[in-house]
Amino acid sequence: MKHSLSELAQRILAVLEEAGEENVSSTLNTVLAVHGGAQEIVNFREAIVLLLSDGLADLVVRSGSSGDFHVLSRQESIVELSAFEQTMDFDTSEGIWVWDKRKPRAYVRLTDKGQQESERILTDRGYQWWRQ
Repeated sequence: MKHSLSELAQRILAVLEEAGEENVSSTLNTVLAVHGGAQEIVNFREAIVLLLSDGLADLVVRSGSSGDFHVLSRQESIVELSAFEQTMDFDTSEGIWVWDKRKPRAYVRLTDKGQQESERILTDRGYQWWRQ
């Protein structure tokens, strides 16, 4: 089966397949061989926008002391996505992107449609094919 999603968007869906949701920085570190370049965030953001636009994923944040997830509206998601450069820093000692602990952590969560697509991708391509 040929997928119309970008390679990076497919990787994100595959990573989310088991957990259903994952924090943004962990997802970024998993789907790319990160080196700290600004283009990594740009490419990741573009893939997330594609998933949101196709109804395959939502951006969510934990709300208040309850810790419940709040699904961001399209406008809220755009604001959150545009702030990725300010909410993530590259930790050179660890070699990973880390989230600013002073900001509410954003998560990428699969929708039902995204769950179905992620299962199809994994069936076709296998677990973490990009690391093979």
